[in-house]
Amino acid sequence: MEESEAFDVVLPPRVVVGGGATARAGTLAARMGIRRVLVVTDPGLREHVAVRAVADGLAAAGIAAAVFDGVQVDPTVGNVADGIEALASHGADGVVAVGGGSPIDAAKGIAALAVGEPDRDLIALAGFDKVGGRALPLIAVPTTAGSGSEMTRAAVIADPARQIKVPVYDDALLPAIALVDHRNTLTMPRQLTAEVGIDALVHAVEAMTSRAAFPVTDRFSLEAARLIGPNLVRVCEQPDDDAARAAMARGATLAGAAISNATIALVHGMARPLGAHFHVAHGAATGILLAPVVRFGLGATPERYAAIARAAGAAGDQHPDEEAGERLVDWIERLVAEIGIPRLGAQGIAPEAFAAALEPMADAALASNGPEFNCREASRDQIVAIYREAW
Repeated sequence: MEESEAFDVVLPPRVVVGGGATARAGTLAARMGIRRVLVVTDPGLREHVAVRAVADGLAAAGIAAAVFDGVQVDPTVGNVADGIEALASHGADGVVAVGGGSPIDAAKGIAALAVGEPDRDLIALAGFDKVGGRALPLIAVPTTAGSGSEMTRAAVIADPARQIKVPVYDDALLPAIALVDHRNTLTMPRQLTAEVGIDALVHAVEAMTSRAAFPVTDRFSLEAARLIGPNLVRVCEQPDDDAARAAMARGATLAGAAISNATIALVHGMARPLGAHFHVAHGAATGILLAPVVRFGLGATPERYAAIARAAGAAGDQHPDEEAGERLVDWIERLVAEIGIPRLGAQGIAPEAFAAALEPMADAALASNGPEFNCREASRDQIVAIYREAW
């Protein structure tokens, strides 16, 4: 995009960043006129400090809350339907999502589909601006530093019966408030820290090199890379490092804002079929694919890959753009290995099943919106080759 062209920045109306932000959920919900809240989370987080802090804040504000913890990893259309039923049973007029990308994405679907025509199929609303109407107000409280879902107008929902995961984009899915409190991430296990952290870096890289990038998303992407680059390994090795956790939380939020506005590209387009076919965790899938996709795209926009490399610390100002890009690929490969994410061949996937799924996964990737925004157009055969390289 040329700098003289108009661009549209879509972000939550209020974003509160920093330690203690979670405690403001009740006060801010009351200001919006909310009287009854459905708290959406997953079973592993029901007793999390963030859920307790939200519940305490809501109670102090005189807001009645019910907890729905029926969200699984890679939330499904069934999770959303169950959540809408729980919301109706409680008579809720607002939603608070507490968790990583899965609870937040499910909560977006619940808040949006609870209003308007009943029994809408969220899968049929995949793509851009098909939801329509107004949603119930949603407050997003992330407990991970990675998905950035608290900053986006997107939700990724799975339909296990059809073996698909689809992105839905609509302003109705945008949270009204994001409360980004790094203290909620201090107890994240190492594997989750690694997977969501590398996904945040992917967001920064893809947004910076997307065909839809523009000056504001560039700023977000570069600052996100500057924060994530030196801190991802640190939070994996020293999980109680408060400063590093704070940097990762800020970086993930900025990367989420960047990717939401500059749009996902080939990495995400290829990662979702891996999750749908083989249940590879989303962050692991994007992390594994990042280096081969960057290598594939280097020649298309070397100056942008060089900029993100320098911001992340993979290259210095003394390195020419082409060399900086190559250094970025090498750095990503070392980083993914250092934080303990194994290649696809070590993810428990049977080689024959992987081979049989290559073309269907490539077709699914091409059918998503991601590849069209990639800096270099990819054919079906080229996507298959990238999958093989990631094996």
